[in-house]
Amino acid sequence: MQSNINIHLISIQNLFSEYGIRNISMDDIAKNLHISKKTIYKHYSCKNELVKDIYLNEYYHFKTSLHTLDKENNDAISKTIQLYNFTILKILSVKEHVHFDLVKCYPDFYNKLIELYKEAIRKKYIEILLEGKADNYFNNNINTYSVAHVFKLLIESYVLDQMSKSEEEYLLSCDDVFDYHFRSICNPVGLQIWEDLKSRELVSKQS
Repeated sequence: MQSNINIHLISIQNLFSEYGIRNISMDDIAKNLHISKKTIYKHYSCKNELVKDIYLNEYYHFKTSLHTLDKENNDAISKTIQLYNFTILKILSVKEHVHFDLVKCYPDFYNKLIELYKEAIRKKYIEILLEGKADNYFNNNINTYSVAHVFKLLIESYVLDQMSKSEEEYLLSCDDVFDYHFRSICNPVGLQIWEDLKSRELVSKQS
């Protein structure tokens, strides 16, 4: 990915987000960016390459943003909440027609991309779990890999619940999700931190 085309990737992604990937041609991109198609084809032989580069670039940005958890939060409980929020916001930010186009037109790439996201989240949460155990917030006997898997399932359940909200009378709240999760893995010290965060409404403000 060359720097002189890299500055346009976000603008191109915005076009995809507004109109759909399938509905935007290379001609449309060149016209909207006020550049020639020749400039684009210097770096990408086809639209498929451009699409893959855009969404891989978005993935790397997400992966880099996970490092801010260590700067913004002092304890593993807060980092867990923020990781959850990062992930939920990322999933819900993808417009339905973009998701459909990726699944329909780029199925192999889409599946690989999803696995990259899952692996980045899993690795980050394992780091948080190990940190929480070392700081005596989480039970020492928890299996970090199993807990990280359950964490992923909680995210998926919450997203599905939100997406079907027009059909459901009751929606899971973040408090519901974290109550279940933290009561499963925290010792009394960790639970007290969670209860304190919840009482100060920090969870709702972050969600």
